[in-house]
Amino acid sequence: MPKASAALTITEERTFSAQLGGRTVAGLAVADAWRGFTMYANAAGAHLIVLDAEQRVVTGTPALLSTLGLLSNEHFVLIPKTTLPGGLVVEAFWYARYPASKDAVGKLVHDISSKPWVNVNFEQAGTAAVEAGMQVARETQELAVRHLICLQPENWTSGNVGEGTVYQGLRRGTVSSAQAADHKANDDERNWHVLPGGERVYGVAGNIYTWTHDDVQGDERGLVAGRMKSDSISLTTAPYASKEKGMGYRTDGDCDWSGRALIRGGYWDGGDRAGVFYLGYSVPRDSLDFVGFRCTKPA
Repeated sequence: MPKASAALTITEERTFSAQLGGRTVAGLAVADAWRGFTMYANAAGAHLIVLDAEQRVVTGTPALLSTLGLLSNEHFVLIPKTTLPGGLVVEAFWYARYPASKDAVGKLVHDISSKPWVNVNFEQAGTAAVEAGMQVARETQELAVRHLICLQPENWTSGNVGEGTVYQGLRRGTVSSAQAADHKANDDERNWHVLPGGERVYGVAGNIYTWTHDDVQGDERGLVAGRMKSDSISLTTAPYASKEKGMGYRTDGDCDWSGRALIRGGYWDGGDRAGVFYLGYSVPRDSLDFVGFRCTKPA
């Protein structure tokens, strides 16, 4: 028999699940109710506000709205399920048309006419993305996008795949800081690329580097774990060698980038090192005026 104890209090706990279009948010409790509206919140404080009469979500925390598929995709392009040259299948996802910006109060926004959010370290970028219901682009996702870009004739200076170079973006020092996606550049520094559906994405090469969450050789934080091997898909997916045909610079492999964060793309004064398959690293705690980030969302 267990030893005697003070009177035990038993509490009945009930939670709700919100379902919409096959998507579910579980673990919700009623946090408040007023004038025909109910606020449901989870243990972390994320919430949804529902118009009771119509059972319709009117607002809420971005992360929960995203889970239910209620955030606008105006600033995103749907990337189809893609098989990389090495055979890895990358599931469909939404890819931001341009790197993230921030508003007057420091919240993440997407706007073609706003300069990208730079001077943000790797952890801060990840936190901002999650709070907005998104994530920093994964390495496999970036590989899928860049692979598709190289297959489109419109992205080659000659108009034919494999002839000339893939456009490398702002890289010649014609500007001295990060530019908005709608910046009018010289033809040689065209800052957009076309995807298979005809949609444009901006800043994939040149202008700024973007932090990338490493889901190839990375740890749970998205930082490189161990050596970058020469047969890694991070290095072998590009169709041409480093700095050839507009690919940009990348290492030849077998180097130790442990604890570093991947960066992709190049920057406004990076010269021929910039390119769609540029791959480098930076110290994750560093905040630099030429490094930003791009967001993705699940399809």
